[in-house]
Amino acid sequence: MSIVLSGRALHAGGETAVAFDRIDGPIQIVQNGHTALLSDLLLDRTDAGVVLTDGGAIRVDLVEHLLSAFGGTGVRSGVRAEIRGPELPLLDGGSGAYVRALDRLGLLDMVADLGQRAETEIRGRAEIREGKSTYRFDPGPSVRIEIEIDFDHPAIGRQRTRWEGDVASYVSRIAPARSFGLAADLSRLVAASRARGAEQRHPDVLAALIVFDDTAVVPTGPRAEPDEPARHKLLDLVGDLFVHGGPPAGALFASRPGHGVTHDVMRKALDRGIVARRCGNRS
Repeated sequence: MSIVLSGRALHAGGETAVAFDRIDGPIQIVQNGHTALLSDLLLDRTDAGVVLTDGGAIRVDLVEHLLSAFGGTGVRSGVRAEIRGPELPLLDGGSGAYVRALDRLGLLDMVADLGQRAETEIRGRAEIREGKSTYRFDPGPSVRIEIEIDFDHPAIGRQRTRWEGDVASYVSRIAPARSFGLAADLSRLVAASRARGAEQRHPDVLAALIVFDDTAVVPTGPRAEPDEPARHKLLDLVGDLFVHGGPPAGALFASRPGHGVTHDVMRKALDRGIVARRCGNRS
């Protein structure tokens, strides 16, 4: 039985969909009649969203929310995702719809210890700075992620939030946090072939976004909850970490995280041995 989620594309505009099926073995991605293991796909774009590709027929945009659902629930196998369009649908603006689909497939373990299941671990204390962003690493047995965002906007400002690596908290607190952006950035994003769905002002897209104008929140959907922007940034960070083996066992603090900078930092952390893959199967 396929579970089909359909909706609007944030970046390409128009309708798109994804169908999930239960399978044996690692996560598979299907697009344009071609199948690849998720773990074999490469980063193609990391500005205002993440694009993964196999270098050929598969090129999936807005994949970060699905990756976050996998990373936040510890799901690493048992599912095939067939993308029916150029990108995944925006849906609820977070990863809640994807989490519910994984649950319907029978893949969620709400009491899972992600620290024990983690495929990577932090091996040493370190700090990596990239521009205005700072990432601190500290070894430990459990997954613990804390982030800080700082926006020069009166309705956002400086916010902090954390996640202790438990599936239940991810499902209830992190997964529902919606994408957000500044109205002033829309023209720049559209010029870079991003956010066309927002430019079209389709009600389904606007309902899934928190849009901030110069002084407040544009009323496009439900009112923003306290620290929801920070929680969505944590959601994005979990998705980015999944590309590099998943949230590692240990404590990670990220100040001003973003897709591109997170991937750059994680490459350095892996190259320097700050983060390393565990030997054997810990799942």
